[in-house]
Amino acid sequence: MDADKIRNIAEEELAEGSLFLVEVNITPGNEIEVVIDSDGSVDIDDCVALSRAIEERLDREEEDFELTVTSAGCPFPPYKCQTSKHDLLYSASPEQVKYHNAENSECAVIR
Repeated sequence: MDADKIRNIAEEELAEGSLFLVEVNITPGNEIEVVIDSDGSVDIDDCVALSRAIEERLDREEEDFELTVTSAGCPFPPYKCQTSKHDLLYSASPEQVKYHNAENSECAVIR
């Protein structure tokens, strides 16, 4: 996986708003971490929207990966929330996962 490609996608997606890219990290096992920030605040919906935008532009058939989009201001590692087989959402706490997923429904926290 190419960090420059991920960086370019993220910067294009964030260009029109108040969010900006802080860093992109990729492990040898294709675990991608995209860190974003803002002069104001970054909420779970911002992270989910960017995650989906990046994922739409990558081909899992070509190269499998795990993608995490998080805020630079997040004080502890994000929780993962799975609402369906292919829908992982991220949050700073289990309470936020419970109430801020795409369907506003319960989900399993997969820490």
